[in-house]
Amino acid sequence: HQKKLKIARIKMSDIIDKFGKAFEQRIYEYARCFRVKITDLTLEELIVQTWKSLGYNPDWNAGGHGPGKDIGVPELCLGFSVKSGKENSKRLTISSFRTTRFVTLQQKLEYFDGAGKNYTHYLVLSRLEKKVCKSCPMGSTTYTARMIPADVVVAGDKEWHKTTSGWASSVVDGVRLRIQKKMSDQFWFDIEKDTLDNHSDVIHLFSREISDNERGSCDWKRVA
Repeated sequence: HQKKLKIARIKMSDIIDKFGKAFEQRIYEYARCFRVKITDLTLEELIVQTWKSLGYNPDWNAGGHGPGKDIGVPELCLGFSVKSGKENSKRLTISSFRTTRFVTLQQKLEYFDGAGKNYTHYLVLSRLEKKVCKSCPMGSTTYTARMIPADVVVAGDKEWHKTTSGWASSVVDGVRLRIQKKMSDQFWFDIEKDTLDNHSDVIHLFSREISDNERGSCDWKRVA
């Protein structure tokens, strides 16, 4: 049984590695052809098309705005909450679903950890923009993609307190959450870079730096 489990893990690791390489190429191709930022819907489609190119049949409700899972890969028992993260040298910040339908804080936390978490991973693409100097218009953008297990981000294991903007949690294992009242009681969470870099189950798919000179520079005649 242990041997079969080990083989299954190796196979899954190989599949995720292939996905990461193919996904990186699609992000690079997109950035070379378009200067505009990747929207949430475009990001989801790039992920779906990447899985399809590997022979899988992902389920995806394009344009759906419901909470929870955005994309599933049934053959691999994977479900993704797709996120565009904001990253700096210390942490990754991600927004999650809104919870105005729940009255109490406890109800919100239970939903976040329970029925609302109908996915196995967060699939996050973050951007880190860098300028040559503050007054220089040109620089570069580094795209980083990660698969973060859903159970890395837990609301109920933290102490919570009220703030002027809603609620905020304590930091546990490098993860801090908050709920923003002005944003329809939306969950936001920060994951420290040390946690992302050292957690054994967080999968770093790729980091790719693209210069501003490359962005939007593809030869459309060749593309056509």
